[in-house]
Amino acid sequence: MGGTQSTSEFEGDPNVPDALGLTARNKAAIRSSFKLVQEDLKGNGHRFFCHLFDTFPEFQDLFVAVRGVAPEELKTSKKLAAHGLFFMSAVEAFVANMEELEVLEELLRKMAARHNQFGLTKADYQRATKLFVEFFLSMPEVEKLDVKRDFLLESWHKLFAVAVDVIAKYIVPL
Repeated sequence: MGGTQSTSEFEGDPNVPDALGLTARNKAAIRSSFKLVQEDLKGNGHRFFCHLFDTFPEFQDLFVAVRGVAPEELKTSKKLAAHGLFFMSAVEAFVANMEELEVLEELLRKMAARHNQFGLTKADYQRATKLFVEFFLSMPEVEKLDVKRDFLLESWHKLFAVAVDVIAKYIVPL
């Protein structure tokens, strides 16, 4: 593992948090590390959802298209691959709009609205995003980045903590 990124890459003080609680260094770490996922959004999304359902089988029942599908069959499910791509595209949009707070909030509001019919709670979103970060940071390519893993973990957790807090504002209990 390498060190942290050089402060010369940033405008202003790279350690001052913005409205999201993210510093310029956090954002740079998020962007550079997400490039690894972007190399195969569909495949990484598909693998993540297989891992999600393996870890939290109760979530699989929320997905009508794959409800009751055996874990081995999930690995080749085109429907799950499509949802994985949709999810990763949403994460990509969050990363791309970290400075556009109104856009970010609207993206998260729409996500909450799409998922309200499933009765997801803030705790469900927290479990899923925490698992995503662990899944993503377990990729071997992450070790080659010039950012310490602990800093990446902190940065991604900060981003998703804000995202989940915004989503929670729009959760409509069943």
